Amino acid sequence: MLNVHILTSEEVYYKAEAVGVVAPGSDGYLEILTNHASLITVLKEGELVVFNSKKEEHSYKITAGFLEVHQNNVSVLVDEIEVLKTPHMVLSGLT
Repeated sequence: MLNVHILTSEEVYYKAEAVGVVAPGSDGYLEILTNHASLITVLKEGELVVFNSKKEEHSYKITAGFLEVHQNNVSVLVDEIEVLKTPHMVLSGLT
């Protein structure tokens, strides 16, 4: 299980356990699952998808930012974020 925190400069936007995260990295989309290797990467504008502990998909449109993974903790820092009512993609086998 992952501990996911999505932050903006103004608030902690999302904080919950999840089974996976799909994020728009600078070189393409990344899928983060439990026990992923530690990393820090730049994010570009795109769709961020969080699969909660029930494997339900939550999709967000984000602006550029950063993502850090370390010991099953995923921190996402973005300038702006908004909920997408209709997801644009499903990249993960988690659904």
